[in-house]
Amino acid sequence: TIQQQSNDNFDAIVYHERSDAHRKFMNGSSGFSRSSNMVSSVEETDDQQFVIIINQIKNQDFKIYRNGALVATHNHTSSQKPNTRFIIGNRHFTGSSTSPVSNGFWFGDIQEVLILDKELNSTEREALNFILSRKWGLETTVDSDGNGTMDSDEASGVQWALQSMMDVAGNTLDLASVPTETSDNSKVEIDTTEPGLTKVEVSSSNTNTQGQLEQLAMEGDTITLTVESSEALKSLSVVGGDGSLTPLTAVGDTGREWALSDTVDSDDSGELSFTLTYEDLAGNAGASVSDADTTNNSKVIIDTTAPTLSGIILVSNNANDPDAFAKPGDNITLSFNSSETLQTPVIILADNASLNVVDTSGNQDGTSWSAVHTVSSTDTDDNVTFSISYVDIAGNAGANRTQDNSSTNIIRIDTGLPELEFVNIASNNPDNSTAMPGDQVTLTVHSNEALQTLILVNTNDTVESFTQVGTDGKHWVYSREVLPGETGAVDFRLSFMDLVGNTGIEVTQTTDQSSVEMDTTLPEILNDNITSTNEDSNWGRFGDNITLSFSTSEAIQDPSDNITIEGLTGIVVVGNDNKTEWTGTGQVASNATGMANYSISVQDLTGNVANTVTSSTSINLDTEKPSLQNMVLSTSNANSSYAKAGDNLTLRFNSSELIETPMVTMAGANLSIQDTSSGAGTSWQATYTVQDGDNGTVSVSIQYQDPAGNTDDNVT
Repeated sequence: TIQQQSNDNFDAIVYHERSDAHRKFMNGSSGFSRSSNMVSSVEETDDQQFVIIINQIKNQDFKIYRNGALVATHNHTSSQKPNTRFIIGNRHFTGSSTSPVSNGFWFGDIQEVLILDKELNSTEREALNFILSRKWGLETTVDSDGNGTMDSDEASGVQWALQSMMDVAGNTLDLASVPTETSDNSKVEIDTTEPGLTKVEVSSSNTNTQGQLEQLAMEGDTITLTVESSEALKSLSVVGGDGSLTPLTAVGDTGREWALSDTVDSDDSGELSFTLTYEDLAGNAGASVSDADTTNNSKVIIDTTAPTLSGIILVSNNANDPDAFAKPGDNITLSFNSSETLQTPVIILADNASLNVVDTSGNQDGTSWSAVHTVSSTDTDDNVTFSISYVDIAGNAGANRTQDNSSTNIIRIDTGLPELEFVNIASNNPDNSTAMPGDQVTLTVHSNEALQTLILVNTNDTVESFTQVGTDGKHWVYSREVLPGETGAVDFRLSFMDLVGNTGIEVTQTTDQSSVEMDTTLPEILNDNITSTNEDSNWGRFGDNITLSFSTSEAIQDPSDNITIEGLTGIVVVGNDNKTEWTGTGQVASNATGMANYSISVQDLTGNVANTVTSSTSINLDTEKPSLQNMVLSTSNANSSYAKAGDNLTLRFNSSELIETPMVTMAGANLSIQDTSSGAGTSWQATYTVQDGDNGTVSVSIQYQDPAGNTDDNVT
């Protein structure tokens, strides 16, 4: 459609534009400045019928011929205008509803346009009509010579007439008796016109390109050459490369329609080429026609080669390893190139057969393709498989490509969250559920799959890494030292990610109920006290039991090996159920002497060692028997060997050690005794006044013991 809003200068043969030209042809120009306002006398009543219109202009004479007949004429003075257009096609496209039919919505075909720079005489016009009528098969509707007889009804034989005849006698022929036809109905048709091929078309049975001018054919397809001629032909053949002729088969009995079909073999290839040679019934040879001369520009390309694929790439957009893993939300892309243009391939990727297969070639020529599968949580945890089924445009199928025969990397889909199957915490303390300063606390972790990372998240959100044990990525360990001042249970928060990038649910508890309690506080020894079974609790002699008792600020380990009491044997240490109240009891050794000094050292259950407590006061140990020396009995009588009533008898003696106040009996009387060693208890004196009636040798008895209760035989 050509429509110019201003300076719309044109020349045209106009059809069906005005209401007075309903279904009629007319001459037209802008404002009829160069053409006559005349309309054909014939209305076109038949649809789908071609007509030959000759619009002839010479000076002021305008004529329109329709199928050989003059249908309009007019004399009109025209003027010249620059920039005129000769319109072929719709001039208007307004979409309006003006009478007679909406402009721009009439459909028709223009089969051929001839523009001549001269006026045709009647013979030339007849010849032109004759050629066109045969070319387009319009003999039944075209009267080339304008004599009122359609071309199809015109006599085709040689016309003859006998003008005169005289015998030897001079008699003349009565022309009225001359026959107009031969007695045997024979006739001769003169044909000097070279035949032409009005239709030369090639087509393929290939379903992929049917209806296209450029068609394809694969092995087994049928290629058909269809030919129509301007007149009946005697022969029509395809010339082979070796000069041999393959005749076409006539279709029907007109001799003007021909066809040749052949099946494509496996070794055929390339564009179909042919040369046609032919002659009409009179023997006139037509100009040879080749595959380049098809009337509709049709051609067939033979393709029997199966396509191949190359550059097959399987990759994901996984952040950790795009060549090996994919997790939910990741895209897996399969891309490849082909050796030729393909129909859209059928791709199954990760068991997904509903993929959008995209032509990714730069010029959209169907030689590069890709498909994307987005991993979902419902996908099966497995290695990705794929299959590619593909055919070229001709329909040749390539060898199916799969993961197994494509040598691509393997991508594993992992939709499951990793889990920690075993989490244990322990210290290197003898009691591995406790830890003291300097101890190592160790977390041991086993996962159900290989992990990319396993970290310990501290309370301030700083992180510390685990150390992988072995090479399977499933065994991990982390250790740290307990610092002074730390106390309470060792808490932890584990964050971890598998190789694909799936993040597991954070873990804060062990799987075996193990735990470690940090104790960095030293225990305290309280209320230490030592007692003796001796009558004097400050002393102990051989055989006495000495008991050391104390309490602690917390439960402690058995302190038996860390309690010493000098001078005792067989010390037995006993604690209460809470392990906070303790006693250590031993017997005074036979050779013990000095003080029962003690030392207490304890460790709490974690191993923290208390400050050692030693005795500040204790029990005196004495296992030696005391003895008396320098024992002297004197009298106040002048005779040192006698004493009379009223005289004083004085007993003096010393002891080998401090003794308790001795019991002295003299002359049957218990005497009071005096410590003459200034309280040292080692020198003693007792005095007896002789009574009337006392007679005989004075008897003396001394009973004594040291403070520990050690005693010797009484002295008499």
